[in-house]
Amino acid sequence: VNQLSVLTMNGNKLTGLGQGSNSYPNSALSSLQFNDNFLTSQTVSNSWISSLTNLNSLQLELNSLGAIPVLSKLSSLQTLNLFKNKIQSVKSGDLSGLSALTSLNLRQNYLGDIDNSTFLSVPSLFSLDIRSNNLVTPRAFWFQNLTALTRFYADSNPWNCDCNAIPFYELLKLRPPIYRAIKDSITCQDPSQYRSSYLDDLTYQQLQAY
Repeated sequence: VNQLSVLTMNGNKLTGLGQGSNSYPNSALSSLQFNDNFLTSQTVSNSWISSLTNLNSLQLELNSLGAIPVLSKLSSLQTLNLFKNKIQSVKSGDLSGLSALTSLNLRQNYLGDIDNSTFLSVPSLFSLDIRSNNLVTPRAFWFQNLTALTRFYADSNPWNCDCNAIPFYELLKLRPPIYRAIKDSITCQDPSQYRSSYLDDLTYQQLQAY
């Protein structure tokens, strides 16, 4: 393993990886692909993956992750792909230690909540994909430290464009450096009068009415 730079184990029906958080501290592995398996969050958190301090890319799409695994030792990680898992929420601290992270894919999970401070630990993030989840209220707090963000994908969520969305709406109107990334990113589903409208195109009074 110490000589490998890329390891691909896609579509192998894996349920385990073997334990040992200090197994390969000097590994040259920079890219891991474990897509389309049956790995759980606990399996990944307790595995040798957490010892790969040189890892740049971790692909875990199409698995059985119920939460973001503990990856806090992967200080070189730039790309984390968690597409199509079973993650229901992202807690404060779930991305702790991942200061080099530039791309995070959480598309098509079961996300109903993302804590306000979740992204404080990933200031280098320039691509964030939260499409096709169960998110209802966009939060301005998510973006308070994401000054590098240039790609933000949030379609296919049941966004509610009511008074709870006003802080995000006000952020848009301030036109911060990330304005182009978050502009026209929230398509309203509720209230029904605003369905299919961009939140950006509504007025403050329209949001305040609900």
